[in-house]
Amino acid sequence: YAKSIRDELFEISDEITIFYTATPRLASVFKQFYTYIQSETLATTLIEGSIPSDTYNETFTIADQQVHIGLKITAS
Repeated sequence: YAKSIRDELFEISDEITIFYTATPRLASVFKQFYTYIQSETLATTLIEGSIPSDTYNETFTIADQQVHIGLKITAS
């Protein structure tokens, strides 16, 4: 989901940070696949915790688990 949002809203040269809040099950997936998610989305970092108000953000349900994702340009 983060990759499709990135492709729609940002330029390939934009450096982005991904913020997320998730159920414990999905949060463990983010931690386990941190490097893969980072490389696929071209994010500079992934941060678990509260999502700043100045991000583009959406909430998704995956296998009955919710994740809230926010994307922010950190440099372009």
